[in-house]
Amino acid sequence: MTAWRHFVAGVAALRRYGPGVNEEACAHFRLTVARDPIFALGHSYLGLAILTIGRYDASPQDVLNEGLALALRGVELAPEEARCHTILALARLWRRQVDAAEFSARQAVQINPSDPDPLAMLGYVLTLRGKPTEGIACLEAAIRLNPLHPAWYHGDLAIAHHIAGNHAEAIACIQRLPATDSWKETRLAACHAALGDAVGAARHLDRAEAMTQGWDAQAMIDSWAELEHSADRSYLQREVALALELRRHLKSTPKVS
Repeated sequence: MTAWRHFVAGVAALRRYGPGVNEEACAHFRLTVARDPIFALGHSYLGLAILTIGRYDASPQDVLNEGLALALRGVELAPEEARCHTILALARLWRRQVDAAEFSARQAVQINPSDPDPLAMLGYVLTLRGKPTEGIACLEAAIRLNPLHPAWYHGDLAIAHHIAGNHAEAIACIQRLPATDSWKETRLAACHAALGDAVGAARHLDRAEAMTQGWDAQAMIDSWAELEHSADRSYLQREVALALELRRHLKSTPKVS
């Protein structure tokens, strides 16, 4: 029962936004597996928390290895648990094992087609494999299954809509999130630029830079390793470049009094 309490508290923390919540979740999951070493979901979610703290695909190699090992352990302990396969899909995606990531994501949906989380994660994996239309279909189906879904559905759907060229829809999805970061502000700037909104693009670029000292939007886009095909990031590179140019033009244009 103590292990279960720590697990539930960890999942709740992982779904919150704010400083320290991921570290809080990680601490709870460590206590979960310490109390119950064969609790499969405890191992899987501990791997997810570790990778989240490490910044997903940007995590150091030892963190990527640890997260994958914990996700594999979860599947080993409970091969019938769809969420274990879903987290394994993420761990493989962030290791750039994209074929294996899609295999695990599809396996999760096959095991429990009534669980919306695996369906949403399959949509995310498909999106990053260059299939945003299929990704949107999965994510929207997951939302229909669970209208009270976690906030991360909106973030993943925003990426899918953006890659598909649906800029207004991507903006709407990001605006539904309880909080943003430099990455999401940069994505908002790119979408506003693509829609011809120079003021909006400049505003979100300013916010991104204020959130992270020395933020270099183009450099971060170039390092986005989750995408299977490097050509798929060209839309974001082009739109961020446009946002930067629109902001430069705004700042260089004298204001008429």
